[in-house]
Amino acid sequence: MSETQQADPDEPVGYFLEDLTYQGKSRRTREAYERALRRFERFLEDPDANPRGELVTPTEASHRECMAFIHTLRGDLASSTVASYAAYLHRFYAYMTQIGIFTDNPMAIVTEQMDESIESDPVRREMTVSQMREFVATARHPLEQAVIVTLLKTGIRVGELCNIDLRDITVSDGELIDSFDIGSRAALDTRPDSLYVSADPTVDTEYMGETRRATNKRKRDTVVPVDAELRQTLKRWLLIRPDTLCEADPLFVDTESDWGQRLTPPRVRTIIERHAREFGWYQTGGGATENVTPHYFRHFFTTHLRDRTGDRGVVKYLRGDVADDIIDTYTHNWGDQVRRVYEQNIYSLVWLSAGRVRAPIPCVACEVDSVLPRANVWSLHLSICEERTVSAHAVRWLISGFTQFKAEAPPSRSAGLPAPAEAQASRVGRKPTRYWPTTRLLAANSQSVTNYKQIRENIVEYRRTAVIKFDTPEGAGAHLRETIEQFNYCSNTASEWCWHGDDGYHVTSKAKAEDALYDQLREDTELTANLVQKGIHQAVEAIKSGVERLKNGENTSRPTFTADTAVYDKWSATFHRDHVSLSTPDGRIECDYILPDNADTPPTKYVTDGDYEFRRATLHRRDGDWYLHTSMLKEDGDTDTTTGHRTVLGVDLGVNQLAVASTGRFWSADEFNHWKREYEKRRGDLQQCGTRAAHDAIAGVERKEDGRFEIFLHRVATEIVAEAAEHDCSHIVFEDLSGIRENVPQASWHHLWAFRRLSEYVAYKAREQGVKAVQVDPRTTSKRCSTCGFTHDDNRYGESFECLDCGYQNHADYNASKNIGLQYLRRRQNADDGGAPVDVRLNRGTVNVSGEYNPPASVEA
Repeated sequence: MSETQQADPDEPVGYFLEDLTYQGKSRRTREAYERALRRFERFLEDPDANPRGELVTPTEASHRECMAFIHTLRGDLASSTVASYAAYLHRFYAYMTQIGIFTDNPMAIVTEQMDESIESDPVRREMTVSQMREFVATARHPLEQAVIVTLLKTGIRVGELCNIDLRDITVSDGELIDSFDIGSRAALDTRPDSLYVSADPTVDTEYMGETRRATNKRKRDTVVPVDAELRQTLKRWLLIRPDTLCEADPLFVDTESDWGQRLTPPRVRTIIERHAREFGWYQTGGGATENVTPHYFRHFFTTHLRDRTGDRGVVKYLRGDVADDIIDTYTHNWGDQVRRVYEQNIYSLVWLSAGRVRAPIPCVACEVDSVLPRANVWSLHLSICEERTVSAHAVRWLISGFTQFKAEAPPSRSAGLPAPAEAQASRVGRKPTRYWPTTRLLAANSQSVTNYKQIRENIVEYRRTAVIKFDTPEGAGAHLRETIEQFNYCSNTASEWCWHGDDGYHVTSKAKAEDALYDQLREDTELTANLVQKGIHQAVEAIKSGVERLKNGENTSRPTFTADTAVYDKWSATFHRDHVSLSTPDGRIECDYILPDNADTPPTKYVTDGDYEFRRATLHRRDGDWYLHTSMLKEDGDTDTTTGHRTVLGVDLGVNQLAVASTGRFWSADEFNHWKREYEKRRGDLQQCGTRAAHDAIAGVERKEDGRFEIFLHRVATEIVAEAAEHDCSHIVFEDLSGIRENVPQASWHHLWAFRRLSEYVAYKAREQGVKAVQVDPRTTSKRCSTCGFTHDDNRYGESFECLDCGYQNHADYNASKNIGLQYLRRRQNADDGGAPVDVRLNRGTVNVSGEYNPPASVEA
């Protein structure tokens, strides 16, 4: 930035916010400043609001405009928030005055006259351990319970909890140690049952190979003890934890909309708020003195542990508040000081650990009578009944591995809990909220973590979207159009409310939006409860996408919904194999499917197959016809590939050759690269125009580009699977895509996207053919000789490969594809697979892990 620009910036607020970035302020801090300063700008630009009665810039504003702005905040915001806005504005003027852009700071007078102050340490409600134990009992989902107990037992912040990886925790449990890669931190080598909390992760920065979405605020790295109760709680979560999609392998991952992704602070706050609201500990508009939030758990931990131990130093160490110059006092003798003090004084939170036996309670969802055992084991039974289970694998495991359901009701609160078998409406007009008794399961055949993981791996899910055209009875079309109109009304109302919310924030919580809007929309429309909820949820998902674009610096606006679509689930629609019953404002209507006669042609192939289950559907109206885009799920026991002879097909991915199989089949990337260049050129030409029409045309080009590439990748995936089936291969082996950027440095983001999408397509297409797609470590596969094993950087030159040791010559990508197959062979040779032989399929014959070539049967004959 030039000196002229610094002396007279065109936009002082933007200038100040940019300087905050240079100062190293976090994104959340910058957003808070921007929210306050932009609101101040809007106040100054409104002649009807500011005292001067004309447009005023921040440079021209006097103390009267600043004081009037602060006054407008009173009554709309909490007093502590008003003080925060004033502090942001004061800091803005002080900084701009200090660097010589503004002549004075009008907020200096205002802050002296204000009564409001920032509550840095507000007085919070006091909770006993017994009360908190009752609250913990309301969290029956293993993830939610693990999150709550971890926060309460360790006192860590929400961002620190979300940043924990499996490498950051050690537990003295043989099954977990054998099943998961835990405790690989050097700092945990001699510290069993411990949690490592690093001070390094910062939002929007890369840490352990992953861009983090939360910041750890510790003054230094801390190791916190893990007691037996927390260890068991985490084990129950790890039993059903889905495979993560994150490279750093987080401990806590989402089990809802962001399946397999690292849990985020907003998601944790939503979980805590929901349970606190149900328990009567959270009220909309309540402040820190009333509401129980994730940060309250840190306060609870500090208060009770400090009162029990009388040692502020240990508590400060565990909280991460102790700096380097003090820390040695508490780390040189870990076992005798911090751990001893912690384990002697940490409170118990899980009722089941006390082994209380209560009378049998029937499950109100499935009416299974239950008897409580003394074993300290939580179950997912109620989650299954509510169809809130984290995965179909866990359902299958529970059904096959457990036979007797056991239940225990937590102790009642003074306010009184609803009866276990009774429904109690949470608010007028809403679907009743049931109280589910805490349940346990007694193992009939002692399932272990290892057994569970094997069973989970042997269950295959097929997900398909069937586009079904249907015939509407006379007059039904008007009912469906009315349904869509009212559905869009719900979505647009929710979108308008969520875009800025009631406090200036974008609302991305479905629960919060539903709490605020559900009753109103039920009164305004004639839709059923499920359709109203789906309309709200559709808006929230769109708001989330908009927020992500704003975070990336992209321009966007409030989402609006005008398309002729509506979302149905199994409660608002009843799906049959030949017709569907749909809920409308005028009651239900039944519509017959119009399906192709060929039973092997989609959607007939999926609709008539009883193994495919209808999950949900989106109603569409196109050119006067009605369609259902139906999501269908099929579960199958996977073919047992752990025994018997196996033949694998190695596949190498590249820029010039999109895929090369170990059988010698090449799939050129020329078409892909050609259209990539063409679409880039089209977008570049349109961007030069800079008009609104050009902007809309760019969106159309991107849709065409995505469609063309999707079709191309589907075709290649189908041919790869056919190649494997033709050669009787049991596995298709790809290189691990997590390191593809380093292995193929010349690849653009288009190629990286194509590699991942291609492997996904192959994986689900291969399952239908009884073939399994797997990934292996790709290191040295391009430099290693597939004949003699000699590895050297100079073996490969461009697309040519010549071994410097044995002289073997071939196409470099074909050599790599054979090495990828051999890499899987070497991995399986070290695994406990019963000694089953494995070969790599070549263009003629096979090769085994020892490099022995076996010609095809016709040649041997």
